[in-house]
Amino acid sequence: MGFYRGEQGNVKFTHDSDGTLTVVTAVRSFSLSIEKESLDVTAHGDSFRDVVGSLISGSGTIELLYEATAAGEGKGDLIREILTTPSTESTDAKAELYTYDANGSQGSGSEKITFDLLVTGTEFGATVGELQTVTIGFQTKGTIALATVA
Repeated sequence: MGFYRGEQGNVKFTHDSDGTLTVVTAVRSFSLSIEKESLDVTAHGDSFRDVVGSLISGSGTIELLYEATAAGEGKGDLIREILTTPSTESTDAKAELYTYDANGSQGSGSEKITFDLLVTGTEFGATVGELQTVTIGFQTKGTIALATVA
């Protein structure tokens, strides 16, 4: 059984209607928390509580090193996604988080998590003498899928 190192991970993003995903360069880290709500289905008179799973949702962050990047590139589009207004907001924003690199150069068998997303926050940070970072906060929309890369 192999374990994955952080530098092997990768992120792809698009907000285009054609759905072509572009690698987001200089990703420092990503996180995704997935939660399932529970519903109480305990019958009257039962001695123990019973629950069933309900709606599934997710949220997370993508931290990357900042650089001036044009729109139409994965990183540039991801950074600018927070600035879209609700009336023009892309309904096609998609992301893939990879446990290995997105090009599969480290072999098949890696996994990816795919989902549509809504960017909910962007934080720009600069510390004197260090590289500038951008942290993107997001919430998933619709289905979240975990798949093995062929």
